[in-house]
Amino acid sequence: SIGIEVAVNDGDLNAGGWAPTRLGWADGSGTAYENPSVMGELLLGVSPLSAFPIIGLVNAAPSGSGYVSEWFGYFETPVIDWIKHGEFGWLFTGWVESTDSMVFYSYNLNTWLWTSQDIFGYFYDYAAQTWITFIVLPEEGVFRYDFSTGIWVKVP
Repeated sequence: SIGIEVAVNDGDLNAGGWAPTRLGWADGSGTAYENPSVMGELLLGVSPLSAFPIIGLVNAAPSGSGYVSEWFGYFETPVIDWIKHGEFGWLFTGWVESTDSMVFYSYNLNTWLWTSQDIFGYFYDYAAQTWITFIVLPEEGVFRYDFSTGIWVKVP
């Protein structure tokens, strides 16, 4: 962990008491911890892009406190390089350069995912080496469907 203090609003904290920040993840006290994107940079050999290229890539229009795209859905941009997607929760989008090949880090699943505009909603999970889909239900939690097993599982 690193000893950098960051501002975190209570509304930004997930159920576990954490919120993504530009420096990494912060707990309710405002202490920032190592950014999971550093691991991704080492694994994938790519560099983060500026602020929110995802807005233009998915042809999103302002909607309420966030943005909406016909195919990508609703999302908010409270933290640079991260979005809070209406269905898929917190996603690191800092390396998305094209809708033909989109690599995300899913905070809710704690894994790297690949998808494209043509199949968005279906993801290849790098860690599990399988195709999945998932949904984040605010009152119920995160549910993941693994196409290799044909089973929905609640993510702990």
